[in-house]
Amino acid sequence: AQVAAIRPDLVYIHRLDDRKTIEAFIETGIPTVRFFHDTKLFCPREHRYTAIRHQTCHKPMGMRCYFPCLGFVNRMDAFPGIRLNLVRTLRANIRANKRLHAFVVASRYMATLMVNHGFPFDRVHVIPLYALPPQDGVRIAREQDLFLFIGHLVRSKGVDTLLQAMALTRRPVRLVIVGQGRQEEMFLSLCNELGLQKRVSFLGQISHDALAEWYRKAACVVLPVRQPESFALVGPEAMSYGTPVIAANIGGVETWLEDGKTGLAVPPNNPQALAQAIDSIVEANGLRD
Repeated sequence: AQVAAIRPDLVYIHRLDDRKTIEAFIETGIPTVRFFHDTKLFCPREHRYTAIRHQTCHKPMGMRCYFPCLGFVNRMDAFPGIRLNLVRTLRANIRANKRLHAFVVASRYMATLMVNHGFPFDRVHVIPLYALPPQDGVRIAREQDLFLFIGHLVRSKGVDTLLQAMALTRRPVRLVIVGQGRQEEMFLSLCNELGLQKRVSFLGQISHDALAEWYRKAACVVLPVRQPESFALVGPEAMSYGTPVIAANIGGVETWLEDGKTGLAVPPNNPQALAQAIDSIVEANGLRD
């Protein structure tokens, strides 16, 4: 009804996953473009890391998603507590999406992922996201032993890897964790098990102004993801405040992270390597700057 009333020149889709609605837009004949915000279309468990062992997945979707990954079994809050997200259902969704006129992604990683799943290369357009520098001119002294994590408190973001790394650092650096998520209690428990209660603070959700203050105070922002992010905008946001980043160099992170220049790259799921990178930011003279 809205398409008939507005008669648009272009339809732009963002975070719309319903196949029938997408097909309805296609049938109007109006050029329709979709921005692919995440990897949900290309992984039964949505996050592209294995259900078993929690290892980052770099392979196209296929029968391996059933075994050994078991990624097609998804949790849900309602009875019976699980749902099955089948590969054939996702492939049907992919076929429908291929009929769109163009596809927009934020990173080369996402473009490659789409091409590997049969999307035409010449209709995939990479337009990186960005963060504008703050204009308020506020300056706060850096706290050289303070590290910052921002994101959902779920396993895909690698918070467990970060906490394990904190227990391995040579220096008693501090960590502030900003965000909420369904596995927050698990991470709080792990923090206690590792004896990090005095060094790690969980702030929950905070205001934009409060977050800006933490960006300015922190020596470094840490992104220990095991999920290949489509872009990970937190990294450029940190850089806009002059704050370097330590990140697992997978997925769209590769778009903006230059190891040794804009930050430090570490492998995912590797607490020892992450601990060494954290120590180097504190100990190596001038490296943070």
